[in-house]
Amino acid sequence: MCEFTIKLNLKGVNTSYNLVTKVCKYCGKEFVIPANYGVGNYCSRKCSFLAKRVIHTPNTKCEYCGKDIYIKPSRLRRTKHICCSKECMGKLRKSLYLGENNPRYNKLQDRVIIHNNGKVYYEVPVENHPFAHKPRGKRQYYKEHRYVVEQNYKLFDEKYFVIINGVHYLNPNIDIHHKNGITTDNSIDNLEPLTRSEHTKEHNKESVFYEITKMVE
Repeated sequence: MCEFTIKLNLKGVNTSYNLVTKVCKYCGKEFVIPANYGVGNYCSRKCSFLAKRVIHTPNTKCEYCGKDIYIKPSRLRRTKHICCSKECMGKLRKSLYLGENNPRYNKLQDRVIIHNNGKVYYEVPVENHPFAHKPRGKRQYYKEHRYVVEQNYKLFDEKYFVIINGVHYLNPNIDIHHKNGITTDNSIDNLEPLTRSEHTKEHNKESVFYEITKMVE
């Protein structure tokens, strides 16, 4: 380390600085700083950052591409699948949860399971249905119990339906009641189209019956 003094004369004012030459502990480059500047171990912020960063030893592999990576042990314990990037995680999920391996896929038919207000329902893929949900990927889905009633519209009163291009569709304001209370039982004998008020009254009757039965027990 070398130390020397530089004197400057600025507008008649004499100023002297004690400068010190040091060697950067990261890159080995020599640099000059004022003696009162501080420790001055590094020639730049970049060298300071690179020298202080922690380089972890890889402790696992990406489940998709096999790349060696480091993951915090706490995350390793709580995470089922570990990947090196969002891209690898997306590709892994596509391979793991395809078809019958998808928890939302029903093995009996080409339909999916949905949960609404604590109840379980089925949805089926449809094409060009005016009241279907927005497409999920390349398909539109529609509640199976409504679809079954529409396919058997001749069994019910016309007031529950609207006709579009000669096809009978359930009015969106009409509910479907599951008579036995099992929302996944979409057999036609278990389904009944009702207005919202009629549907509410039906469930209120069931609630009163349940309370009376409970009191008797």
